[in-house]
Amino acid sequence: MMVEIILTQDDMILGEKGNVVSVAAGYARNKLIPSKKAVYATPSNIKHYQDIAKAQTKKIAKLKELEEKIKNKIETQILTFKVKAGENKNYLDLLLMK
Repeated sequence: MMVEIILTQDDMILGEKGNVVSVAAGYARNKLIPSKKAVYATPSNIKHYQDIAKAQTKKIAKLKELEEKIKNKIETQILTFKVKAGENKNYLDLLLMK
């Protein structure tokens, strides 16, 4: 008999956190549920994990928006460096000094 579960952790074989997968009832009951790697896919658990996924999606969207704003601000910045010239007015020698 197969049961549906929701993964609470990434699993190399079963999939990513939040996925609903079907597994053997004994595997879920004896291994996945006790080790807290999964929960039964009840309607309330499904809604809970969907809400978590939506919140994460919103957070990622906000971070990407912030990242884009910072990127645009950095790209429009002009940096000016003042360097004293060396003996022969050779700036490259000063930059290459260790």
